[in-house]
Amino acid sequence: SYSKVSGDSWISVSSSGTVSGTAPSSVGTSSVTIRATGTGGSADRTFYIPVDGPAPSWNTASALSDVNVSTYYSTQLSATNATSYEKLSGGSNDSWISVSSSGLVTGTAPSSPASVSFTVRASGNGKISDRTFSLSVVQPAPSWNTGTTLPSGQQNVAYSTTVSASNTTSYSKLSGDSWIAVSSSGVVSGTPTASGTATVSIRATGPTGLTADRTFSILVESAPVPVWTTTSPLPSVVVGSAYNTSVSATNTQTYSKLSGGTNSIVTGKL
Repeated sequence: SYSKVSGDSWISVSSSGTVSGTAPSSVGTSSVTIRATGTGGSADRTFYIPVDGPAPSWNTASALSDVNVSTYYSTQLSATNATSYEKLSGGSNDSWISVSSSGLVTGTAPSSPASVSFTVRASGNGKISDRTFSLSVVQPAPSWNTGTTLPSGQQNVAYSTTVSASNTTSYSKLSGDSWIAVSSSGVVSGTPTASGTATVSIRATGPTGLTADRTFSILVESAPVPVWTTTSPLPSVVVGSAYNTSVSATNTQTYSKLSGGTNSIVTGKL
């Protein structure tokens, strides 16, 4: 038969020699002294049991969130029972990534889209656990800088303004008033023929084909009423002589004669 002589309290020894129990929560070395008893007497021996901690177990999934081109990136890795982390070699497009001993991943993404992979080793309790992580460096979608209300225009007066969106290589008109044109560089132009509120929907397209649409409004004010700058009477003329003079009014495109006296003679520039 066998019996426990001394040792850690969690250790039990059955008469058949089975050593059992639930290991403590701390890492270390436990011991137990066991007596073997036979017909000729007994013999004692002390045994040592190393109590190891569990290997690190990763909590962070292998697929990390994407990062925009030329953008600073930071994320925290986590593994249970890990006391330190290190980046291993052999990744893909990962030269810009650093991993601190506490598991913090940092770096500034490159200026071009790329698929990135890198492997990190978590160490703890004398054991290791490796995991390969992946992320994508992506070109962000266009983002509009110009608000939805464009500068006002005036009826029958040429109009021009420029819209702007970040991460954009070209602009195009989707719909809107017929007098409005949109250039690939974002210039909105045309001559409004009526007063009121005009609208135009514009698509901003990025270098990878991602798009962002926005509808803009333009308040078109009525054309101003002509105001005479030439006063009456006009310069005099000698009877029987040719007459020639000019009249002027602001906000005017054309002039026409409506009526005149019996002695009216209109020639030249009227």
